[in-house]
Amino acid sequence: MNSDDVVAIGDLAKFYLDIEEYEKCENLCNHILNLEPNDLRAFEYLGFVYYNLEKYHDSKIFFDKILFLNPNHPDCWYHKGLIYENQENYEKALESYKKSLEINPKNLDAVINLGTIYITIERYNKAIGLYETYLKKFPDIFDLLFNLGLAFTHKQEYEKAIKTYMKAIEINSQDAILWDNLGIAYQYNNQLKKAKEAFLTAYEQNNEDSDIQEHLEQLLKEENENIDLGEVLKNYKAIINKNLNISETMKNDENVE
Repeated sequence: MNSDDVVAIGDLAKFYLDIEEYEKCENLCNHILNLEPNDLRAFEYLGFVYYNLEKYHDSKIFFDKILFLNPNHPDCWYHKGLIYENQENYEKALESYKKSLEINPKNLDAVINLGTIYITIERYNKAIGLYETYLKKFPDIFDLLFNLGLAFTHKQEYEKAIKTYMKAIEINSQDAILWDNLGIAYQYNNQLKKAKEAFLTAYEQNNEDSDIQEHLEQLLKEENENIDLGEVLKNYKAIINKNLNISETMKNDENVE
């Protein structure tokens, strides 16, 4: 069997990986490795297969095989970060994401995940500094703004969280979780009218999310309102159907509250 045959088998393995036929992909990769014991593509696909099957120990073995042959492979460091993060080994995950970014500073997925871990382990200033640095280069990346707002909220800097979430809404006004997070920031900042508007918008966009419904109901209870979400939505229909207008109104009102 010549090298063209190995490439063709690799292409077929990738096809099965993409359609989530993991057993077929695994079998083809093992066949390749019987022919070419250090085939990097087979190592990579097996790493993906086992990661997707949540067999993280096996997945790491194959990414480590790649790094033994090519220590500066940024995607392998990134995927090792994912493995460690799923295993809640946050210090190892931080090391892996940082290594990936040393090799490829433009890997925004690594940036976002690195900041997420900082938030998880309550290193909020680290997360904020990281996201603000990258937002100077990539000001329109929704996930950077979303997570920066989350870091500000956890740090109890609610005004900064609100301003950050509003920037994210300018990019994507159809994310229910974003509106819910905005509502939380407004609520903690004692801006209850705006909190209600944000929660209502979140609920309209996704009325099956139990957290969103709970946040809205809790706020209505605090206002001593009878909780009839259908009636509340009806009363606020003009607001809900004009999410972008809500965004503009909230921004214009910032200076008067």
